[in-house]
Amino acid sequence: MRGSIKFLTVFNLFSNSANCFSAASVSAVPFSRSDIENIRPMHITFFGSDAFSIITLRHLQKLTASLPLSLLCVTRPPKLTGRGRKQLTPTPLHKYALGETHDGIPGSPTPLPVMTVNQNQDFRLLPLTDIAVAVSFGLLVPGWYLQSHCRNGGLNVHPSLLPQLAGPAPLHRALLQGLKTTGVSIQTLHPTKFDAGQILLQEEVPITDDLLTLDALSNNLAEKGGELLAKTILNKLYLPENYPTINTNYSPSYAGKIKPEERKINWSTDTLQTLITRQSVFGTLYTFKEAINKKTKEKSMKRVLFTDVEKFNLPVPQTSSPPGSFILNDERLIVKTADNQYLEVKALKVDGVGKKTPKSFVTSLNRHFGNIDYNFVPN
Repeated sequence: MRGSIKFLTVFNLFSNSANCFSAASVSAVPFSRSDIENIRPMHITFFGSDAFSIITLRHLQKLTASLPLSLLCVTRPPKLTGRGRKQLTPTPLHKYALGETHDGIPGSPTPLPVMTVNQNQDFRLLPLTDIAVAVSFGLLVPGWYLQSHCRNGGLNVHPSLLPQLAGPAPLHRALLQGLKTTGVSIQTLHPTKFDAGQILLQEEVPITDDLLTLDALSNNLAEKGGELLAKTILNKLYLPENYPTINTNYSPSYAGKIKPEERKINWSTDTLQTLITRQSVFGTLYTFKEAINKKTKEKSMKRVLFTDVEKFNLPVPQTSSPPGSFILNDERLIVKTADNQYLEVKALKVDGVGKKTPKSFVTSLNRHFGNIDYNFVPN
């Protein structure tokens, strides 16, 4: 009883929805735990950062029609971005909470309170809450915070069928590995590890042709995750006595963080389908071309970035040229792949030069690379 009353008293200090109670009135009236549950809204502290977080959060906002909720958003501090890193840019979730549109994502219809944390000690400044929900947050929510500040611990929405693809990049790895099925899991937050909590709900999602890009798969799983999260909250599955029995037959695997070098093309081994898949996941791939300084004759490697590619379906005369060789075919830049097929490069950039059309890239080889060799570096 004392613990419950003390908890509500603290909530009175920071929740406008509980202003009808004062610390004195609560201590004077013998409320039971169930009375308190029925009187005040459920407080949820939502940790997130990106579009995946926003889509999931919207499902919690929809719950307010049937369940009294009080939402606090917590995200990472703004980062320095842009040329010279002089502009402070908030996370997409931060902008959403304030009602601002970001990259085509409309802001929250009702602005939400938002706080930022970056270090372990920052969590001490957060108010008490009924439950923490972490979705694509990027930091481990510390165990001491879950124990001291969260009445019912925490929940996480993870876009894979745990324990399969545990780790920071499950969406990327599902596509790169060519999985036919993935899914989403709701788990409790573990006090010391990522993706090691109690699995509460899971749902399989077939990776159909319309989900073969990172954005499409991410949006789909965020919607599914939001639905499962709302179900978890409504049915109080986060309470240990309500934990459902989950029989998961998925093999454990780790979805490691994406490294910059994974965007590099190896013409000696990369097939056409491999490159199409990687471009749909990463957005930009890169290769190198040999450059010769016309004055000193010194050789160097200049990076070329492919920002838009697709399979070239028209007939191409068979030649003995190696993978990585390219030609201009009717103003189309096509490159031979390791499996003797052809990749069409529709848009590209050259380091130190900028954007080039396929035609201008080929016609300016001598100016920018000091040679007219029609080959990219093999690996």
